[in-house]
Amino acid sequence: MGLTITQTDYVNACGVSSRIVSARVAGLPFARDGKVKRYQLADCLPLLGKKYAHVAPDLLRRAKDDSVTFQGGDAELGACRKLEAFLTAHVDGTEDRIYCARSAYFDGLANSTKLSALLNDPERQRLLILRHPAILRFVLADDRSGLPASREDWGQFAYRFALLHSARGPILSQIPVAA
Repeated sequence: MGLTITQTDYVNACGVSSRIVSARVAGLPFARDGKVKRYQLADCLPLLGKKYAHVAPDLLRRAKDDSVTFQGGDAELGACRKLEAFLTAHVDGTEDRIYCARSAYFDGLANSTKLSALLNDPERQRLLILRHPAILRFVLADDRSGLPASREDWGQFAYRFALLHSARGPILSQIPVAA
């Protein structure tokens, strides 16, 4: 799942009641960690709105990284748009950091492969990249610790991300899948 928080993390960061937080996170996807529900930080940040946007770095500090490889799809695209809108509207410096992360990603991808199928849907990859834990940490808090360190490393990172997140092309959708 990547970076996740609990309802308790949200309550403690915002200083609101657990009932309010339960209502806000209702309907969000979650994973169970024992009896506790864990929600993706990327889904919870836009719920902060303008009033609580200042606690976003605190939520990031409270977030647990399960180190599972992030895999997103079409279902997350709407949430990615909401995340980007929240970040650019309420967290200083994020527009520049989003631009830097995306530029490094696509530069890395362009230099890592000649396989154009990985660029089948760049808009999809452009949105999904924000949900990657290392990118989200960088964009939100200028934390570079999880980012690739060199252009070659960016190429490997981007190639792997693109393989996991490339859109189904029209040829693939015509191939019958065995049940």
